[in-house]
Amino acid sequence: MDRLGLTDAGRDEDGADRLAPTRAGLAHSMLRLGATIEETEDRWRAAPALVGSVRIGPVRPGAAVLALTASETGSARPLVVVQRYGAGRSMILAGRATWRWRMQLPADDRTYERFWGQAARWLTAGAVDSIAVTTRGGDAAGDSLRVDVSVRDDEFRSVDGAAARVSVRGPAGEPRLEEAPAVARGAGDYGVSTPPLSAGVHRIDVAVSRDGEALGSRRDWVLVGGADPELEDPWLNADLLR
Repeated sequence: MDRLGLTDAGRDEDGADRLAPTRAGLAHSMLRLGATIEETEDRWRAAPALVGSVRIGPVRPGAAVLALTASETGSARPLVVVQRYGAGRSMILAGRATWRWRMQLPADDRTYERFWGQAARWLTAGAVDSIAVTTRGGDAAGDSLRVDVSVRDDEFRSVDGAAARVSVRGPAGEPRLEEAPAVARGAGDYGVSTPPLSAGVHRIDVAVSRDGEALGSRRDWVLVGGADPELEDPWLNADLLR
């Protein structure tokens, strides 16, 4: 389930579940049915409901929920979830009977073909950015972040000998880290730790070069203080209590 961006899977849920795109889904190529976001939303609203869905567990960090269920009961659950995983991409469609989008619509309607065609193209496309940024930590205010930078070429080969500089700005735009050099931690992998950060959304900017030649840059955002460690992991932490 790691590859699918989920933590667990559960029982089937019978009933009519209509696909309701999220904001991320309306902007994603997989669910695009119209020339505009509004047209895409209208087309999905008119699509026949699926024959129930599988109830899945919480979505893992890094996964994106593109669509939720919209049922008569008003409950909303993840229906289409995608995630980049390693050098590839993964997707889960928790609904059943997408053939309804073909058999219960007019003969000239292409909803079924467009969805599956676009899903196949997205899943088989290259998934790896030449510069990828991941973060660890920052669960609570006052925590520091570890920023990891992965540098690859077009054939997914590690780029060694690069210089990665990391800048972090706080919620009000205040500098928290200014072009700090990341330390090489493996083949094509670099990392740096930030000072303690306040709660809120922080912007991370990474610039990578090698031998004076710019290889590219990457910008990302991370929420600090968005989780309560006591609620996320209530088990005994013996090391902390010593």
